[in-house]
Amino acid sequence: MRFYPAAIVVTLLSFLTTAFAGEPTKIVVGNIPSLTGAPLYIAKEKGYYTAAGLDVGIEYPGSLSDMMAMLSTNRLQAMGAGFSAAFFNLIEKKLPVTMVMSRAVSPTNHYIMLRPGLKDVIKKPEDLRGRVIGLDARGSGIMYEVDKVLALGGLAFNDVEIKYIPLTQTPIALGSGAIDAAMLVSPIQDAAEEKKLAVRWLNTDTIVQPQPMLSSILLMNTDWIAKNKSAAENFVLATLRGVRDYCNAYHHGANRAEVIDYLAKYSDLKDPKAIDQIEWGSMDVDGRVFEESLADIQDFYIRNKLIARKFTREELGPPDWVAGLAAKLGPFTLEHDDGRPGCR
Repeated sequence: MRFYPAAIVVTLLSFLTTAFAGEPTKIVVGNIPSLTGAPLYIAKEKGYYTAAGLDVGIEYPGSLSDMMAMLSTNRLQAMGAGFSAAFFNLIEKKLPVTMVMSRAVSPTNHYIMLRPGLKDVIKKPEDLRGRVIGLDARGSGIMYEVDKVLALGGLAFNDVEIKYIPLTQTPIALGSGAIDAAMLVSPIQDAAEEKKLAVRWLNTDTIVQPQPMLSSILLMNTDWIAKNKSAAENFVLATLRGVRDYCNAYHHGANRAEVIDYLAKYSDLKDPKAIDQIEWGSMDVDGRVFEESLADIQDFYIRNKLIARKFTREELGPPDWVAGLAAKLGPFTLEHDDGRPGCR
């Protein structure tokens, strides 16, 4: 069991109970049902949101574009999303959307997967020249990571053939030979390997620089924040408590089985045994947004004419807001350090 110093507990409880003056504040959060949403699931199941005076609903409207449209019109108050050019274009249009904190950061354990017949053929990035590469969407975070792998071999996108295929359909495309390689994420990459539709080749964590890399972020509606400042702060603080619980489970702490149960309940992977066996992605315990990575991602999108300009940190979201809230939780210490990098 994790114990906090008494002074931190008193401060935290005082902060979280300020919302109890009236009815709980309702917040609807858009979330693709992936493992990355773990802090939301944990905070909801363990009552962190309730203790903060919040009534949090977690919804998946059907697509990332649907969620972004709903967030910008305040039908969602918050949402989690992988990095994409679409986020920067929302900011360019001056829609009421802001980046609040990181969700997934490296190590992400994303792998470039090969169709089985290429297992002993493609051994280095330059061997991808002329090959058919699957991407989930133009302007996605996956596109950024694949570019880094190609660049290591002196290649660019015009040196390969690109096919845009939804992630869930990519394993079938690999197994049928419709594409030669693609970057996948857990649990899709694990299922593809188990069904012998693809083989793991290269962990992009070994390639992508700068590190830590931002992979997914939490966005919020700024109009809602302005009218609900205390509730917004309580939501972020409760979510950060969920991040810290996740990180203890990531490092095989005593709460791992409990967190696995939450993941099986809310994510699209329902088998607890499979969740335990796959490689989990990392998160930052303080929700930090790493500015070197943020700048490099923008440079990539500008080079590929996916966004018009580079944005300042202040344009994308208040840089010090979450740091101040994370400080209320105090320093994080793992209850069990298994030596794995990340999530500390």
